[in-house]
Amino acid sequence: MYVGAQVGVWSFTIRFVQLVQQGTSEHSATYWLLASLVIYAVGKTVATWLMNRLNPAMLLGTFALAATALLLIAVFSGSMLAVYALILVSFCMAPCWPTNFGLVIKGMGKDTQTAGSIVVMSIIGGAVIPLVMGIISDMNGGNMQIAFIAPLLCFVYVAFYGFWCVRKGV
Repeated sequence: MYVGAQVGVWSFTIRFVQLVQQGTSEHSATYWLLASLVIYAVGKTVATWLMNRLNPAMLLGTFALAATALLLIAVFSGSMLAVYALILVSFCMAPCWPTNFGLVIKGMGKDTQTAGSIVVMSIIGGAVIPLVMGIISDMNGGNMQIAFIAPLLCFVYVAFYGFWCVRKGV
């Protein structure tokens, strides 16, 4: 789910910016994608620092919940606030993949390699979620903004999983 959300968000950032900020050229919109990648790198640094101080599952749940809130703003705001929120989602993505991977294989013993392989295969979501977003956009007259409901739902699931791991003591 996470990889699908990440690929979906980054794949359609340029179109999203052009939709929300009418008249923005594709070239200018690419700077927003660049900003989101820089913010992702900053998020990686912050998340790595926090990982040594907080429960990783709690960190995963909290960051995914923050991404969900930001995507709600991105989907339902009609102003530049939507663009700012979408760009900040990249910060929240920073701890998701490594933390999710670590939580899934934790305690698997002799089945660790198999579990890790299954998790790696789950990156197929990176192909499926953007497709779903395209379908949603097409069904809504090319409205890319509403299509961001798909990664929003992915982050809801990731947040649920993170908090479930906290509750189970994983």
